[in-house]
Amino acid sequence: MRLLRIVCLALGGLGSYHAAYAQGRVSGVVQDSVSHEPLAFSSVFLANTTLGVTTDEQGRFEFPRVPKGAYDIVGSYVGYRLSKQHITVSSAPQTVTLALASSGPQLAEVVVKANAHAADDYRHFTELFIGRSSNSRECRILNPGDVDVEYSDSTRQLKARADNYLQVENQALGYRIKYFGLRFDYDASDGATSFDGQPVFEEMTPKDDTQRRQWATARAAAYRGSLTHFLRSVRENRLKTEGFLTQQVRLLPNRRAVRADTLRQRLLRRGAPFSDPEQDSLSRWAAVPTAFAVVQPGASPK
Repeated sequence: MRLLRIVCLALGGLGSYHAAYAQGRVSGVVQDSVSHEPLAFSSVFLANTTLGVTTDEQGRFEFPRVPKGAYDIVGSYVGYRLSKQHITVSSAPQTVTLALASSGPQLAEVVVKANAHAADDYRHFTELFIGRSSNSRECRILNPGDVDVEYSDSTRQLKARADNYLQVENQALGYRIKYFGLRFDYDASDGATSFDGQPVFEEMTPKDDTQRRQWATARAAAYRGSLTHFLRSVRENRLKTEGFLTQQVRLLPNRRAVRADTLRQRLLRRGAPFSDPEQDSLSRWAAVPTAFAVVQPGASPK
């Protein structure tokens, strides 16, 4: 999974998409969840957008013009956990209170982590997180010291954590991305990747008109055929017009799977040790698929 590549693609058509919809006003306050004291100069943003603000001395914030739609609004402050609320923006103004809970004592200065930021582990994390595409090769993490990367030989799991945020600069598309509260996990045994966090985007300032045109062209190319492009086409009922081919997929049960699982469970109940032929049988039975996906034929889009 290439997280930032997917996120950057989502931003490719953001401006033109939002401009087509009515807007609403969102305001509110960020405060301590226990004392209810305002948290001045905290960060507030709408996840997966370029919309972000800083609170004033009374912890107040305002987004005067937000396109209609559903958003996750997130509050962030040093020494506190993120606070997130799901909101739906309409033409009517709405007020939000974000209550942040303290993250507890900061022990980073006295806790020693063994091999917490080894070069090979960090390099592997960046390859998994950013990817290896042409766009990804022009991305760089601006604050590597704020990311803890650990790999366990016993579990074969790679973990990356950022208590505040991870910031990535994408020179190919002209964006800076802050990924707040990053929690990234990779299991080398099966290739499974999971992640959690809240990204917010900032458009970079081009150095001249040539770079502005280059970024616009690159964003359009990245957006074309992306997941965001597909989902938007579904929403607007424009799949064929946008060049997508959709086909029905049927799952057919594999009759051999029941027999294979029965034999496998019978041998496992007998218990170890297993001979080499038995180990081979267990592996082959476990690999038998429970179902097959059959794609129904369909015509190509015109």
